[in-house]
Amino acid sequence: MATTLWGRAKEGERQAFFALFQAHARRVYSLSLRATGDVIAAENLTRDIFMEAFTCLDTIGDDSAFAASLYCRAAKKVLANRAKRRYPQGFGHQPGPHQHLSLVGRAELAIHPE
Repeated sequence: MATTLWGRAKEGERQAFFALFQAHARRVYSLSLRATGDVIAAENLTRDIFMEAFTCLDTIGDDSAFAASLYCRAAKKVLANRAKRRYPQGFGHQPGPHQHLSLVGRAELAIHPE
């Protein structure tokens, strides 16, 4: 029988899952909240990050690898969420013929279609 939290969670022990969540949730949530500025979005991201991490327990070697994997996963998910919010139409979106992109208050930096 495994004695570490990660090992017990890997074996399916619910108490170990909860203990891992309690040990790391504050840091993951804090990262999500700083990136989104939105409590609901941060809670949703935190939930999604832990769900992904818990489904990949078999691929992780030990407790410290779980923490590293979790924070790496959190950073990637937060950055992807941030990009999705900033560019909702995707990075390849092209403005229509009568639209232009400009920086507010910086007319000299405006990009106008020719």
